[in-house]
Amino acid sequence: MLAAVRRARVVLLGEFHALPSALASAEALLSRLPGRPLALGLEMVHARDQAALDRFLAGRIDEAELRRLIRHEVEWGYPWAASARLLRRARRGGVPALGLDLPPRGGVESLARRDRVAAERIAALADALGPRGTVVVVFGEAHLAAPHLPRALARHGIEGEALVRIFHDLDEGPGAGSAWRRAGGATFARRRAAPGARGPAFARVVRRWAREEPAAPGLDVPLFVHGLIDAMARGAGIDPRAKRAGRARWLADLFPVVFGPGERGRFAAWLAGTRALAMPVHASLEAAEARGASFVPEANAIYLARPGLMAALAAGALFLAVALRPGHSPAERAALALALARGFEPGFDAALVPGGDAARA
Repeated sequence: MLAAVRRARVVLLGEFHALPSALASAEALLSRLPGRPLALGLEMVHARDQAALDRFLAGRIDEAELRRLIRHEVEWGYPWAASARLLRRARRGGVPALGLDLPPRGGVESLARRDRVAAERIAALADALGPRGTVVVVFGEAHLAAPHLPRALARHGIEGEALVRIFHDLDEGPGAGSAWRRAGGATFARRRAAPGARGPAFARVVRRWAREEPAAPGLDVPLFVHGLIDAMARGAGIDPRAKRAGRARWLADLFPVVFGPGERGRFAAWLAGTRALAMPVHASLEAAEARGASFVPEANAIYLARPGLMAALAAGALFLAVALRPGHSPAERAALALALARGFEPGFDAALVPGGDAARA
């Protein structure tokens, strides 16, 4: 298996999400391929959360803040401990990690779209590493079936010896009780959990989900703001999951990190960790609290200081103006924001958009 991995550009580790096996294999591979350029690809992290992942790997935020920023419990919900061990290992080794997924996650109908997106991201990462590099990818095992990620990667020239697949803890087939078995070509199976461990592990996850479900959930601020941005983009005839923003990047990948009421300190810390801010942190805080919300382009962050549709709409519209019109003047971006906002809400007040007066003039 290690000989096959050393010849590969991409190693796909098939994950049964309720067990830590694939994550443990990834952690082991990062330490067993010395001297080789490495990168880590993760299904569990959306590409829009890459900035948070980068800050964690650089040691600029702690593990608890990373979990909050990627909304791990809401967006993923599977056990965190093995993911944390893998990310800590990547941080110690200086191994870059890339979020591969594009929301929404769903049923079988979303598999093909997510496969295409992930394959393009993986191929871009492999190209960046060069011919001697290896991308170690942890992805749900359903995606490792031949018609899914392997076929999508083949379109980018990653096939044959360049691609290794490793499945975990399969209960069936010859040799299933051994630690390793070859399943043909560059496909392997690895046993890390006891036979029959899958069902009980998933049952434990489901029971935890049931216990943690809040009786009266409050407003999910990031979901609310991202939903507004998505609606405004679609109202302008733009699908954020189809609109490209570069190689292996889409408009949905650029959606901002969102801080809600009561998160003033977290927003301030995020700004403090951002280089080349156009205005001081305290001024951004004051602006957000005066208007109800603020978008800071340099930090790609929105602070919704208090609940309110119009303030959130203004901040989201300004994000879209910046994301859709790079290189244009603040007045031009504000004009687009104003047009988007008024299309969504005809009575929209231009004064709520920073630069809105210039745009109106």
